[in-house]
Amino acid sequence: MYHNGPPPPPYTMLDNQYGYSPNPYAHPAAYQRNGPRYPNPYPRRSGGSSCCRCICCCCCFFFLLFIINISIFYALYSVYDPRLPSFRIEDLGVKSLTISHDSMINTEFLVSIRADNPNRKISFNYGAEGYVKILYMNINIGTGTIPNYHQPTENSTLVKIDIKGKTEIGSEVQKDFEERRAMQRIPILVLVKVPVSVVVGEFPLREFKIYVICHMLLDNLEPGKPVGIISKETKLRFDF
Repeated sequence: MYHNGPPPPPYTMLDNQYGYSPNPYAHPAAYQRNGPRYPNPYPRRSGGSSCCRCICCCCCFFFLLFIINISIFYALYSVYDPRLPSFRIEDLGVKSLTISHDSMINTEFLVSIRADNPNRKISFNYGAEGYVKILYMNINIGTGTIPNYHQPTENSTLVKIDIKGKTEIGSEVQKDFEERRAMQRIPILVLVKVPVSVVVGEFPLREFKIYVICHMLLDNLEPGKPVGIISKETKLRFDF
């Protein structure tokens, strides 16, 4: 029998839903339950983003530099209106041409080349390592050098170049040459290489090369006799 009071209930009501009584002297956080973890919708950016920004900045810089260069080029092109010089072979004279019994040909020509500069604000320097060659049946029968000279703006200059050569052409080529000379239809090839430096104001710029390839059909190659040009086909090639 219980003499000190009513009997205890069949169950005991706890102070919270987790089945224990909190210590009144403990920090409340000690009895708190950790909630579920959720992924952060704004994850921390890695170091790769800085590399992307650096690449983007470099691309923007080079694009801006490209635009500036294009603008400068367009402005200069509009102001100077650059045009390429032109070359053509106007005349070919024979000073000497002999063929010995051992098929050795000795030649001396005079080639006249017309150089035109149509530019109003651009001049040209010609010369260094330029040459003129005359070929027959792909055999070089004479070579000459182009003199160094400066061509001013809006100018047309006639340059006369001495061509000399001494070459063994062989008996078959000699026979072919004699036959064509008798027919008064002699094919030759004139090759011209002209190194050109562009001059804007007083400042020379980048050098490029012009190649003149001229196929000519002549009526004769007699020394001291005017050479008639039956046909002529000229091509230009530029090497920048």
